[in-house]
Amino acid sequence: MPLFQEQALARAVYHAGQTLLSPEDVDLSQHDISSRFFIPTVLEYQKYRPLQAVLVRESVFSGEWRLPNDCMKVAWIRAVNWTRSLGSPTPYNRLLAHQWWVQDRTLFCPSGQWEISYLKKFTLSHKVPEYVVSELDGIMGEHEFYLPCEPVKSTVRLFYGIGEASDQTGTLVGTGISSGSIDYASGKVILTFTEPTTAPVTSSFSSRYKYVEEIGLEDEIFMDLFATRFLVGFANIKTQHNLEGLPVNINLDDLLSYARERESQFKQRLETDKKWWVF
Repeated sequence: MPLFQEQALARAVYHAGQTLLSPEDVDLSQHDISSRFFIPTVLEYQKYRPLQAVLVRESVFSGEWRLPNDCMKVAWIRAVNWTRSLGSPTPYNRLLAHQWWVQDRTLFCPSGQWEISYLKKFTLSHKVPEYVVSELDGIMGEHEFYLPCEPVKSTVRLFYGIGEASDQTGTLVGTGISSGSIDYASGKVILTFTEPTTAPVTSSFSSRYKYVEEIGLEDEIFMDLFATRFLVGFANIKTQHNLEGLPVNINLDDLLSYARERESQFKQRLETDKKWWVF
């Protein structure tokens, strides 16, 4: 976590060590990949596996409580157990279904303090507050690092213990370095340190395209779903519009066959994974 569309794309085009495509073969723009595939897949995935949030002491006045912007569905409500901090093992009972309801994004229930559990949306954002680009410290001289996605110009900041550097439209300027540069398209960063760093190299920046905070590359179910949606869509675009760009040794039937395999894996995981939320 987090997951950027560039990472998802690179993972989606590989199959068991055999390259069906490489990211360079995909001649769609990153904007198209974001709007057609990445964000729609995230929104589809959150229907299957939404996040759960619990507000432990929420005050409800006049019997009404405005739902948070990220709320998809209220799961349950129960009275605050004031003795829980004293080691009480038994929580208070949840309110019955007829005692609360939701209308026009407002929760109606008896006034008081409640524990409220709800299903929340995934967070899609441009702002990356912290990302570790190198876990090493004590490095000196010229080093290369890679950001996980294409950043917005002049938003990149790097922190490495002895100082920090900021992006001045392609040139990195800061303390503890003699020179620095960044290639926006590849995310490649080059820094020349004048003295050993005293902390891992971290960065903050704004990504050009939205990323999702709560999903990572290790989430195999999402990766199966994204691979299915992207590969089928990409193959259909190639077929319908006769676009150039696929290597001559790549067959669209193979691509669709692999997509069907990933879709089968997704459905199987969906049925067998015991961690899915059920209400």
